[in-house]
Amino acid sequence: MKNITKRCCKIGAAVLVLCFVWAVYQYVSISLEGEREITEKSDVIIILGAAVWPNGPSPALQGRVAKGSELYRDGLAPKLAIIISHDCLLIYQSFNRKVHQDFVH
Repeated sequence: MKNITKRCCKIGAAVLVLCFVWAVYQYVSISLEGEREITEKSDVIIILGAAVWPNGPSPALQGRVAKGSELYRDGLAPKLAIIISHDCLLIYQSFNRKVHQDFVH
């Protein structure tokens, strides 16, 4: 019985170590991919929504809108789509509108 218990503990420990190594690998892979920036011309820049709190947009949404507006100003696309909840706002040519003023401080 002791051998079976020891064997189960060793297998359990090995599984835990493998899960930890896999989680670290996934975290590093996702982090590195998120840092990679592809800047080539497109038809539209799409900004996916994030939380909007009672006092304004979340930091994640502010960051996404700021980056999207930067890419738009750099001329990477003639259109910008911001998707917040079930709304989609298409902004053509000029980005100096209320959406920009509300979300990017």
